[in-house]
Amino acid sequence: MRVVDDGDSSGNFRVYSRPSPDSPEQVTEYDRQANITRRLLGEGREVVPITREELAKVWKIDLPDETAAPKSPEQEQPLPPTGRIPR
Repeated sequence: MRVVDDGDSSGNFRVYSRPSPDSPEQVTEYDRQANITRRLLGEGREVVPITREELAKVWKIDLPDETAAPKSPEQEQPLPPTGRIPR
């Protein structure tokens, strides 16, 4: 593993790592506060932080309001054997 400063005054930095010796190198980019801004996996995949709203848009789903009151145990239905949530 090695840590590299972006070389400017932003304070951003990158961490290069390998999960195992024969794995491709991964790069994780951080901002000044050490929050992950992007992770490049060795297989060409990229992982980025996303908001709840952006995730719902990508998956084309409606998410319940986060501020809604939680259901009481009497209102909840058990999951079917498949583990999928009924709609």
